[in-house]
Amino acid sequence: MRVPLRFVTYHTMLDPEIDKKPNQAAIFFQFLRKRIVFRLTTMVLPVAAALKQELSEVYRVPDERIKVFHNALAAHPELIGNESRSPVLLISAGGLSLGKGHDVLIKAMATVTKEHPDVKLSIYGEGPERSLLESLIRELQLAQNVELPGNVSHDAVLNAMSQAYALIHPSRFEAFGYSVLEAISVGTPVIASAVGGIPEIIREGKDGFLVPVDEPVVLAERICYLLNNNEVRNSMSRNCYSRFEEAFELNNAVQNQADWFEGKIHQIQPDLIN
Repeated sequence: MRVPLRFVTYHTMLDPEIDKKPNQAAIFFQFLRKRIVFRLTTMVLPVAAALKQELSEVYRVPDERIKVFHNALAAHPELIGNESRSPVLLISAGGLSLGKGHDVLIKAMATVTKEHPDVKLSIYGEGPERSLLESLIRELQLAQNVELPGNVSHDAVLNAMSQAYALIHPSRFEAFGYSVLEAISVGTPVIASAVGGIPEIIREGKDGFLVPVDEPVVLAERICYLLNNNEVRNSMSRNCYSRFEEAFELNNAVQNQADWFEGKIHQIQPDLIN
């Protein structure tokens, strides 16, 4: 089509259980389509280094044709500065799907509430696992501690994050994690699975904690530790916002990307700069 420069973003990590899903023929053709597109592009732009590795290993994209640009968000300084409140509020946000690991979090809460019976957890989002999660809440007798508010406005979730003691994000796989980024943008510490691009956001022990996948006991231990150490929590809160401003604030990210694109255009097609 005589397009001199062709860039494509990549922001969805492959499900590690994809080979167990139905419709394998459709999945194969989707994979083949992506591979063709990636071969026709000048550069592929993943949102995390974890996705760069996936592009290299799965789609065989050469490293020199990959450039990582992390997701970025607009700052919300008006939501910064909320101190932890009582009763303690925890939050999780994301579709109610198996990959988000909310069942692991609910199991962890059964342990947490033994030490902190007043703790409250809100899991925002909707999805196919709602019935299973509701059954698990009833089975573990957590109806007074865990709620599933469903889909609410983005502003409401962001405001809830700013008031929460911590965001808990127990995903089984994750490309980058917008809710993790949103949490640190309002100064809320994060306890999250050490998968995908999440370790590129959260610095262990500084902005929160990273935990293994599918380990409710470890997750519960980290939640209890944070609940028992308010000074650590508030120190992490300050670290979160400074981390966000340095690495993920939207205006800076846009400028950095614009500079890179301009340099790439000048490198490949210098006559297009004018």
